[in-house]
Amino acid sequence: MSTEITGLNELSAADISDDDELAIYDVSAGTNPSKKVKRSTVLKGVAKDGGNHNFGTSEIENLTALDATIGFDGGATLESVLHGEVSLSPISIAAGASEVVTATLADAAVTDQLVWALTGELAHGLTCQAWISAANTVSFKFYNTTNGSVAGATYGARVTALRLS
Repeated sequence: MSTEITGLNELSAADISDDDELAIYDVSAGTNPSKKVKRSTVLKGVAKDGGNHNFGTSEIENLTALDATIGFDGGATLESVLHGEVSLSPISIAAGASEVVTATLADAAVTDQLVWALTGELAHGLTCQAWISAANTVSFKFYNTTNGSVAGATYGARVTALRLS
């Protein structure tokens, strides 16, 4: 059976500091179940507003800010993430030939890392690769690996550019 503590005032986050002490009632302690501990000890390793937070393989600075940055082991920092969806319409591609179709991804740079995925299945015999070929431009190269022509079609893709420094 635990004892309820009465007469407590509710505090806002601004009223609490890391040196404040919290009352703990240890139900497993046979004698002297009441203990105290500093807030910083109880919350050690728990992310809180602002500050830097190390999660093992990455560190996030100022976790709650709109412009938080993520750092990774080895010194890389994620500076920005650009994302978009595009529609790609290669024309009919002859046997063994290829065609490059470009799409715009605003603010993308050739030094960014590209992550992309088609939203549907390619026609039989087509393969595709993608890269950031110029500022603001993602190129998709469609290859026809068959012995016949592959008719033109429209394909959707999701693209994400990651800028690391």
